[in-house]
Amino acid sequence: MPNSAVVANAPLRQSIASGPANADIRAYIAMEKPMQSQNRIFDDIAKVAGGALSALGSLKQEVEATVRDRLERFMAEGNFVRREEFDVVQAMAATARAEQEKLAARVAELERALAAMKKL
Repeated sequence: MPNSAVVANAPLRQSIASGPANADIRAYIAMEKPMQSQNRIFDDIAKVAGGALSALGSLKQEVEATVRDRLERFMAEGNFVRREEFDVVQAMAATARAEQEKLAARVAELERALAAMKKL
């Protein structure tokens, strides 16, 4: 048996919802349902966008690792030297050049001395 209060209130509810004073309530109720579905759509779009961003982030890391690996392989096969090795050889070359300039100056001095001895 249905609740007598619910049955008794059914005409009252209908008169309240259809009355001119409650037009705002009817408009709010009508607006509420599409807003809820729009919120769900926006939530779904946000979830999809978040998933796409995380996929792009992992794709970026994978591309960086692949490029790094291929670059290292290219450098190893191309007889290239590392920066540290280059710096060491450059320092050795600078030292050798300085020594060579000192020796050139000494040879020039010895040649002058020898030329002076020949004049005597």
